[in-house]
Amino acid sequence: MAQTDIFGLENVSKYIELTKFSKWTIYNVNNNGNSIPLFDCNDSNSNSNAVEMFENIAGILNNYTTYKIVCYNDVEMILDKAGNEKPKVTNKKTGKCSITFAISQNNNFNSKGSNDIQQNNNNVDLASFRKEIIKEISEQNEKNEILTEIRALKLKFAELDEEDDLEDEPEKVNGSIAGIDPAQISSILGLVNMFKNTPNPSLNGIDENPTTSGQSVQRININKALRILLKNDPQLDADLLKLAELSKTKPDTFKMLITTLRSM
Repeated sequence: MAQTDIFGLENVSKYIELTKFSKWTIYNVNNNGNSIPLFDCNDSNSNSNAVEMFENIAGILNNYTTYKIVCYNDVEMILDKAGNEKPKVTNKKTGKCSITFAISQNNNFNSKGSNDIQQNNNNVDLASFRKEIIKEISEQNEKNEILTEIRALKLKFAELDEEDDLEDEPEKVNGSIAGIDPAQISSILGLVNMFKNTPNPSLNGIDENPTTSGQSVQRININKALRILLKNDPQLDADLLKLAELSKTKPDTFKMLITTLRSM
């Protein structure tokens, strides 16, 4: 008979929760160790839903049969016999966790004392096994985080190489300069220049305490520009924040934009 790693519905649900994965497949395990898929949960997009789906399926499983469950996130699309696409667990060896389980422990002992001893032994083994599972899951999650960081670094290096090739050319993303739509550059930069040395601009067009005629005219222009920009740019706040961030992270590009605007 195949070895059983975990007993009990609650313990298996806890195992699925600890894996943090959102999908699973349950296999029937025979005496030779071979497994045949019985049920899968490939449409789930969250770990909590995966736990709930397992608890629903567990009601029709044989309580004393040993099954195998494989938890994962990644699936691939295949064609069934009818020619329809369906998701299936990938053949990749990484990004998976698996254990064998039974809903209830099969008691073959007639003696109450023997049952108590067997139960105590299983409790000790289960506690130890839980620690091993948590350790394995933590190591797997750490490996996944490292792989994610490596991919991010590769993308960053590619961007740096592209910048070196462009040398002094302005950074352009999707037809924009530094990620900002050219149609918004003049209005946004003009607004920023008008805000310089103007501590309290008003949005209602009323200057309650003008100190000089020049400041009063400037505030009127600012209010007028804000009304126009807010009407034509629903994301004005985000655009201004992006421009402000650009002035800190890429001051040379920011100065180039200001120079270009002033030369128009």
